[in-house]
Formats: sequence, C-alpha cells, structure tokens
Amino acid sequence: MVLPLGPILSAKIRSLARPTDQLLKRVADFGPVVEEPKKTSIHLVNVTAFAGVTTRRSAIVLTIKSDRKLSNPRIQKSEQVSANRFRHELRLSSPRDVDKELVKWLKEVTNLAVNAFLYFLRVWRRVPQRWCRNAVVVPE
Repeated sequence: MVLPLGPILSAKIRSLARPTDQLLKRVADFGPVVEEPKKTSIHLVNVTAFAGVTTRRSAIVLTIKSDRKLSNPRIQKSEQVSANRFRHELRLSSPRDVDKELVKWLKEVTNLAVNAFLYFLRVWRRVPQRWCRNAVVVPE
C-alpha cells in the first residue's frame, strides 16, 4: 500500500508533489511499497529500502541503491558504498522526469532488494527453496 506523500510535502513545497506522486504511482506497479518517514527524507520500502526521497528548493532528490554503477548524465552523484552496492542520486523536478529509463532502474533495484532478502532468509533456512525459485541468488 502506498501512503499519500503529497500532504507531507505540501507543508514544505507543494509544487514538488506532482513529480513525487508520479514516482509513487509508477513504483506501486512493482508490488507493495511502504513509505517510511525519516527526519529529513522518506524511504521507499519493498521488503527492504530500495530508494529515498528528499526535498530541495526546486526539486526532489531521489536516491537509489544498485548492484552496479549507473552511467547517465541524469545521475548527479554516484558512489560505491560497499563491495556490491552503489548509491545514486538524481533530481526530479517534473512528472516528465519519471520516464521509462528511471522506472527500469527502480524495478531493478526493487528486485535487488527482494532477492537479497530472500537470499538472506534461505541462508538461515527459514524459507523453503521453492519460494526462492525465481530469485536471482548471489553466489556464496
């Protein structure tokens, strides 16, 4: 279930609700997404956090986790945070910024979060192997 982010943003910057609503609408197509409000941001969670949204004066900053470096001029900041994880930041200032390319990246990182969680559970033998049949499992 996606909770409405618009009221949270309206206190700060109402004009940013449109790209944020478009982002949440597209992310909800991947499955259940929960918004977890933090002090300065909101995490988007599907099993584990896969993205974060913060506000700036003229845009929202979307931070996504990935298992590879994404090379694109839209990405303003990219850093490797561990051996197999990268963190990428990009600005969204209009609903048009939530395009097919961004949706593809979000789908990849959502699957990454779910697969990592299933792998963790399988290692601890709390999930039957058949549940992990479609998961891409990281080699041990």
